[in-house]
Amino acid sequence: MKKITLFFILLTASFSFGQVVLSEDFNSSLTIPAGWSNNDIAAAGDTWTIEDSGEAALAGAGNTLIFTTGGADGNYAAFDSDGTSDNSLPENVALESPIFSCAALTQVTLEYNHLFAGNFGGEGLVEVSADGGTTWNNVATYNADNYAGGLITADVTTELAGASSAQVRFRWTGDFSVAWYVDNVSVYQCAETAAPSCVTPITPIDGETSAGTGNGTDIDVTFSWTTDPNASSYELFINNFSQGIRTSGVTFSGFTPSTAYTWSVVPSNCFGEATGCATWNFTTNSDISLSTEDFELNNSISHFYNTDTNNLTLTSSTLPFSSVELYSILGQQVLSKKLSQTNESLNLSHLNDGIYIAKVSIEGKTETIKFVKK
Repeated sequence: MKKITLFFILLTASFSFGQVVLSEDFNSSLTIPAGWSNNDIAAAGDTWTIEDSGEAALAGAGNTLIFTTGGADGNYAAFDSDGTSDNSLPENVALESPIFSCAALTQVTLEYNHLFAGNFGGEGLVEVSADGGTTWNNVATYNADNYAGGLITADVTTELAGASSAQVRFRWTGDFSVAWYVDNVSVYQCAETAAPSCVTPITPIDGETSAGTGNGTDIDVTFSWTTDPNASSYELFINNFSQGIRTSGVTFSGFTPSTAYTWSVVPSNCFGEATGCATWNFTTNSDISLSTEDFELNNSISHFYNTDTNNLTLTSSTLPFSSVELYSILGQQVLSKKLSQTNESLNLSHLNDGIYIAKVSIEGKTETIKFVKK
């Protein structure tokens, strides 16, 4: 099966909390923080380390996936199975937190950022203990082959509420596999009073019949959606398979031309997940030289952003534009305007620098344009 490869993603991390009982960002130094420990369960000489480069193992020199995809910032904890564990011995090593008390908490949320790739049998286990490490309960398992991650929020009330000797650990098992990176670990009592609302699609639109662009036989599709201020994360599903925690504006490659797909987004916060969210449909472009929507064969459009004047120019060869909607990479609409000419200029000097998605319409058909304002 063809893999869907992540091309671009921006992640943000936030949580709504009451009482915080554990908080660790690993920024104090490039050594394991005081109170945290390596537990080399397999006695194979393996250890977690603290790193700060943002470069994920086996993902190409100079990549910053740990920051851009995992949501880490500054220092972070790392277990590089590929780079440090070529000793022909199976790995089973846990990064364990100090003991903390949840005795006063009636609701307990565990939150962390991470990036994981477990090719060749690697597996990541997130476990919590209510008895100071005597017994452990699994709350999350990761074994995806290609890098995925982001902000994770887990309700561990059943496991930790009322526990006076609580712990959390990140346990890797494998044998010369790839890597796992963890940052911004927090345990707290959620202050949210309701789950977030469902979102609506920006691209691809529901029922779109010519989505995506690309080269060769692969199609690239950008997934973007509106945002809910009460959501702390969004889980993206394509054909009912989870693509992990993602941020609006993420682009994937590897889609087959002229093929139907489904997608959906489930927002969540520390209170819980949105329920009853819709599943949307789209069909990829049959002619990859075309843009998101197959306009009339005798009409083509182009765009140009002028960094000196802050003007976005839209040009249609034959048919006049009907309207344009502009969204930030986080799915927030920042502009909506009726149009009537084949050549339109929009002044965007009032907007912050960043990546934007423009939806332009001509005679009821829509094309999506992504550009960078800087």
